[in-house]
Amino acid sequence: MKLTITLFAFLLSLSLHAQCWESAAGGSYHTVAITTEGSLWAWGGNALGQLGNGTLNAALKPILIDSTANWSQVVANVFTSIALKNDGTLWSWGDNVYGQLGIGSNTPYSQVPVQVGTANNWIAISLGSAHVLALKSDSSLWAWGSNFYGGLGNNSNLNKNAPVQIGNAHNWVAVAAGGYHSLALKSDGTLWAWGFNEYGQLGDATNINKKTPIQVGTDNKWRKIDAGYGFNLAIKSDGTMWAWGNNTFGQVGDGTSDNQNVPKKIGTDITWKSIKTGGAFCLAIKDDGTLWSWGQNLEGQLGIGNTNTQYAPTKVGTANNWKSANGGESHSMAIQTDGNLWTWGYGSDGQLGDGTNDAHLTPINITCPTTSIRPVLLADHLLKLFPNAAHDYLQVQWTGIVTQDFKFEIRNVLGAVVCPLQSLNGNERVDVSALPSGVYYCTVKTPAGQLSKQFVKQ
Repeated sequence: MKLTITLFAFLLSLSLHAQCWESAAGGSYHTVAITTEGSLWAWGGNALGQLGNGTLNAALKPILIDSTANWSQVVANVFTSIALKNDGTLWSWGDNVYGQLGIGSNTPYSQVPVQVGTANNWIAISLGSAHVLALKSDSSLWAWGSNFYGGLGNNSNLNKNAPVQIGNAHNWVAVAAGGYHSLALKSDGTLWAWGFNEYGQLGDATNINKKTPIQVGTDNKWRKIDAGYGFNLAIKSDGTMWAWGNNTFGQVGDGTSDNQNVPKKIGTDITWKSIKTGGAFCLAIKDDGTLWSWGQNLEGQLGIGNTNTQYAPTKVGTANNWKSANGGESHSMAIQTDGNLWTWGYGSDGQLGDGTNDAHLTPINITCPTTSIRPVLLADHLLKLFPNAAHDYLQVQWTGIVTQDFKFEIRNVLGAVVCPLQSLNGNERVDVSALPSGVYYCTVKTPAGQLSKQFVKQ
């Protein structure tokens, strides 16, 4: 037994000091990230619960949101976060003023992740400034949230607080939600756009808004897309990069500040691998693993050591092992192939995750948190809640080998505690008869971390 404990401690120590980041996404003042083993973390501003930790307190360093190793994708924008689990369920938290959480209500915000409906076949998500696009495994397209300019694509201007299917097609393969416009790719390589078009971001050679998807040109060689605030980036199958829309800060990357209302090829390079947009800037990675940035740079979000706007792609440092990059409103984050996470740009609310509120003009390394990332004792199957849905009582059963120092509490979808923290003896019968009908979260807490599970009160 002693040998087993010693070995576990050694392995845990190694995991804590290894670089462990898989993906990251940024909003206006916060960042959300997933580790390689699938746990969910967040840091930065938290005015509307966008960190998802049940409070409105900001965090200057990564804090654990959910230790279960089943998170696969995360997106963030402004004051909202949305993430996808390996089981195909979709979860959202933060600002909900336009229904962008997709939970079927107009509650102002949620301080904890709330499941979006009951579907378990979501495969891709994209979050715009206040609307969401998502794909299901049957290649159908869904949208919800703000719809002022037709960004949902359902031929109306009415906001939706729950997912609505857009058309009847089942050949969508990628989505990108921008400021108030949308992009999507079909399996035949064609590109489609709809919504706000003041800057020509729909790419149809006009500045007229569209409430339903329209094809962008006639090309069928589009491979990757991303949408920013009034502009877009795309890569074709030949490795060329294209951009169009708002170009005030050079975000189109063509060396000018002139808006473009049709896709324009950027340079002659044919080795572009991935693209991401920030508030008014862009990040891209080439096949050789080098990272490039351009556009607005007032807060150092381009990571090039100064605050000068760049009107064409500019190389970030000398590293050639970048795997992914993403942009918030005025800060950036990128992950290398060894799992190292780097952030730079605006840091007013701690969104860079380095423990300060400082801005950084070049990338800084964000190491793995010192808290246990995946405690063995917090495996999903160890926490059981029944009956679910509950009426008068909820049985909270913890089947771990050790129950000492384990506590639990219950919160509503807004993060308010409705059942105060109390000790857990392994099999608690909790009176929930006084709770209003709705969705709640029971959280088991230990010195090493926590695990939350959802239950329904009838």
